[in-house]
Parts: sequence; structure tokens; C-alpha cells
Amino acid sequence: MSRAFASAAGGPQIGTAATAEQDTHTAGVMLAPGAVAHAWLQIADVASFPASRCKPVQAGGLRVAVAGAQAAAFLPHSFQACADNMPGSTLLAVFPVQPGRAKRGTAP
Repeated sequence: MSRAFASAAGGPQIGTAATAEQDTHTAGVMLAPGAVAHAWLQIADVASFPASRCKPVQAGGLRVAVAGAQAAAFLPHSFQACADNMPGSTLLAVFPVQPGRAKRGTAP
């Protein structure tokens, strides 16, 4: 699965790709037509990193592709992101996909 900050739908990836959070149970999710699923995201505040190292920029959204997909989808939403790769730092983490709509207070 590919996931990363991006400048725009056809724009380049910004910074390091997301990490997959493995602390929660993972299992395949089979959806009926019209059903929904969700995945929680954890996004670090770029202000937590030295600006000279992070090189903060405005991302236009997230680029996401599931395993086996031919192309990625672009989810528009403005975020602050680090343009520089930040080895050893998790700026964007994705938790496993869960069936149903996300509910407040149920984040892993």
C-alpha cells in the first residue's frame, strides 16, 4: 500500500512515505458493494521538528493506494509536511483498515 503527502493529484510526493502502524490487529477486510471502511491516520505536527531540518511546506493532500491497485487516489486536504526526509521520525502513520465508519473515541 502506498501512502504519502503530495502537493496535488498529479504532483510529486512530499517527504518520506507513511509508515504502517502494526501495533493493532490486522486482517483482510471484505466489503460488500456500497459498504465503507476506515483507517486512522497519525500526523505529526511539523512544528515539533527543527525547520532547518524539516523544511516545512504545505501539502495539498494525501496520495493513497491499496495493495494491488493500478493507481493511487488523491485525497485533498491541506497539511503542513516536511519536505525533507526525516530518518527515524514518523511524520505520517497509517493504522490498519477497519470495516465501517470511524467513530470518535475509537482510535487505536
